Amino acid sequence: MTKKLIAIVLAVTMLVAGSAIALAQEEIDTCEPSNLNPEIYFDFGGVLPAYHYVYYSTPDPVDLTLGLRDCCIRDDVVEVRINGCYVWTIDSRNGDPGTHVQQLETFSLPAGTYTIELKNTISSVGPSGWYYELLEADYTGLYPIPCQIEVDIDIKPMSDPNSINVMKKKGVTPVAILTTLSFDATTVDWTTVRFGPDAAAPAHDLSDPLALADHQHDVDLDGDVDFVFHFQTQDTGITAGDTSACLTGLTLGGMPISGCDSVRTVPAH
Repeated sequence: MTKKLIAIVLAVTMLVAGSAIALAQEEIDTCEPSNLNPEIYFDFGGVLPAYHYVYYSTPDPVDLTLGLRDCCIRDDVVEVRINGCYVWTIDSRNGDPGTHVQQLETFSLPAGTYTIELKNTISSVGPSGWYYELLEADYTGLYPIPCQIEVDIDIKPMSDPNSINVMKKKGVTPVAILTTLSFDATTVDWTTVRFGPDAAAPAHDLSDPLALADHQHDVDLDGDVDFVFHFQTQDTGITAGDTSACLTGLTLGGMPISGCDSVRTVPAH
């Protein structure tokens, strides 16, 4: 094929494609890094829904600003979740062609480990390049995540099934909040923890640091520190025939948590 023929084929292709090719080239040419530094680039890959995960950990409460911008063809809608909690939708299709505005949102996070999930739900072109930036500021508590964190709990750790004698007058039921990749159980405020239909408070006073340390250990033998509580069974409100029980509370930063596990009551009815 001669160079002249190749040029004709390319010209026809661009005319058929119309402005889409011109827009793509324009946006690629103007896709410059923003003034946020450093930015991290990732590619969604083009198959919907597409996911990207950012892992973040902080030893202290922090206000975390998440900055995102679509680069280079602005054609995406992305949902954002933090530890599974929906917090934000970013629509990069707004704005003038050739612009790549950094969209920002701030969240107040207590000390802990977080998974920031980015889910690409709409993309008209295919693979989608994005930049993100995480900016920390002093904690104010003004931007709480708008839903509770679902935590893993283990009623009567190391037992299966989790049998509870609802007729026993002075029995206690141990319940562990488990540390996972996305949640640090030691960040729970023990004074806020409640368990069962009647919201029983912990049976032990953990204000003594030694008592607190005695209740924080690795109950599931996975190498991290979990938080174990004990509740007076008669105070929990669990009755014959119940098949599950739930725990609620707050983290030290004031974020609601909840978790449930199965139970088998004795007697059954």
